[in-house]
This record gives sequence, C-alpha cells and structure tokens, in this order.
Amino acid sequence: MTRASVSLQELFDTRKRLIADIHSRFDENTKQFLMSLHDGMPDFDAIDRPRAADLPAVRWKLINLEKLKNENAAKHAEQRHELKVLLG
Repeated sequence: MTRASVSLQELFDTRKRLIADIHSRFDENTKQFLMSLHDGMPDFDAIDRPRAADLPAVRWKLINLEKLKNENAAKHAEQRHELKVLLG
C-alpha cells in the first residue's frame, strides 16, 4: 500500500526512464564486463574492480552460470544473445 496513489501509466513511465538512465551510463568497458561475466570469465579490470572477484555473491553467480551452461547450454546461449542485443 502506498501513501499517494500512482497510476499504472506513471509506473510504466518511471520504468522507461530508469531503463534509459541505466543504458546511458553503460560504456564499452561495462558492456565488456557484463559479457565476460556471462561467459564465466569476468574481466573485473574492465570496470576497475579487480577485488570484486573475491566477493561471495560474485563467486555464487559464477557457479550458477557454469551450472546453467553445463545443464542447459541452449538456454545459456539464448541468454547470451539476449544480453548482447540489450547492450547493443
């Protein structure tokens, strides 16, 4: 429940603005990092965060990506294609 009523159109407009804002902040290094992360070999130097590889959440994500790749290669490939299209 909210304190102020919000129309469905306002929510759609906000979503659109947020997505555009995120896209405007992506540079080539960010795109390179996201693709390398999906491929299971994240290039943390591309985003100037080399120590991020030690974070438990990152290691867990890599485990899950490897599991997906091994158990459902077609889905993994489809998601890679969708990410590439999304990033331009």
